[in-house]
Amino acid sequence: MLPSGRPAFIEFDPPMARELFEYDDGRLIWKPRPREKFASDWAWKVWNKRYPGTHAGHRRGDGYRTIRLSVLGLDSPVRSSRIVWVWHNGKWPSELLDHIDHDRGNDRIENLREASNAANCRNKSLLNVGKSGVFGVAFDEDALTWSARVQCDRQVFSLGTFRSKKEAIAARTAAERLLGFHPNHGS
Repeated sequence: MLPSGRPAFIEFDPPMARELFEYDDGRLIWKPRPREKFASDWAWKVWNKRYPGTHAGHRRGDGYRTIRLSVLGLDSPVRSSRIVWVWHNGKWPSELLDHIDHDRGNDRIENLREASNAANCRNKSLLNVGKSGVFGVAFDEDALTWSARVQCDRQVFSLGTFRSKKEAIAARTAAERLLGFHPNHGS
């Protein structure tokens, strides 16, 4: 429980997703709400004049789209991808939700999949990976060789040293396939 007396985890029943929102191509749109959901006529009129038909949520700095469910008396933000999942599947995801195309704001149901933390790590966006531009491939300036390695399930595997960058990338790509990395990994 929070100091305010509210539960720390949002009590949001899956059927509420369809009661509150319409789904339109990855976006949630507020639906009108009945009078009995409000403490006063004024609050009901104001809410139903302002929100129905508008997109729910906003995109945060980290790319995730979140929705504040203060309309339910809950102040905690919820990632809209989780509500999209509930809207389509009638239950909360049992694991993490992975955005397949790496766009955290693309909440189309086709772009979402349940994934363990390990599987989610096998579908990472390309970050600053040095001169090679490929995860796990690095140039050793002292030896003038390229090395390749891969990390999977908290273990780092050295794939060897190579004379060319192309050979190191080929070794890394083969290891990714063998270990079940998602085809989008590193893109």
